[in-house]
Amino acid sequence: MTILLSILFIIASYLLGSVPNGLIIAKILGKQDPRKNGSGNIGATNVARTGGTFAGIVVLILDILKGYFPVYFTMRYGIHEQLPLFAGLAAFMGHTFPVYLKFKGGKGVATSIGVFTALVPIAVLTDAIIFFIIFFIWKFVSLSSIISAICLPGIIKLLQIFGIYGSYNDSIVFLATTVSFIIVYKHRENISRLLKKQELKFGNKHKINK
Repeated sequence: MTILLSILFIIASYLLGSVPNGLIIAKILGKQDPRKNGSGNIGATNVARTGGTFAGIVVLILDILKGYFPVYFTMRYGIHEQLPLFAGLAAFMGHTFPVYLKFKGGKGVATSIGVFTALVPIAVLTDAIIFFIIFFIWKFVSLSSIISAICLPGIIKLLQIFGIYGSYNDSIVFLATTVSFIIVYKHRENISRLLKKQELKFGNKHKINK
C-alpha cells in the first residue's frame, strides 16, 4: 500500500506540474499565446513580456506553487522519507516536459523555486540573493536563472557541511544537480543568444529571433 500511494503521489505531482499556467492565464486574461510570441516559452518571463506584468506575476506564483505543494504534502503525510524528493522532481519534470503540451514546456525555474523552498528554504533564499545580484548588474533573467541554478547544488552542500541543513543527505544535492542540469539545458537557446549578444534584457518587448 505504501508503494502504491507513493507512486500515486508521484504521478499526481507530475500531472500538477504539467498544468500550463502560462497558457491558461494568457487565455483567461485575453492575452497573446506565449507559445507564438516572444521567446515562445510558457514561463512567467515570456508571459510578462507578451501579456503584461500582472499576467507574468500570476504565472510566476502559480508555477512556484505547483512545485511547492507536492513536496509540502508528501512531507506532511510522511509516507516515505525520500518521497518529497521524488514528488518535487516529478512536478519539475511535469512543468518542463508537460504531457498536456506534447512534452514542450517551460524552463522550470519558478517550479524549482517552489520545490526547493519546501525542501531547503535557506538555500533558496541564498540563491535568490545571487539571482538578484546578477540581474541587477546585467538585467538578463536568463543569465540570472542559469547562474543561480548552477549555484544551488553547491549552496545546499555547503549548508550540509556547516550543519545548517542535513536532511536527505546527498540525495537532495543529487536532485538539485539534476534540476540544475535540466534548467541549463532548457536555456540553451538563451545561452546561444547571450553569446551572440542578441538576448533581450528584461522589459524589452521586441520579438526574439529564434
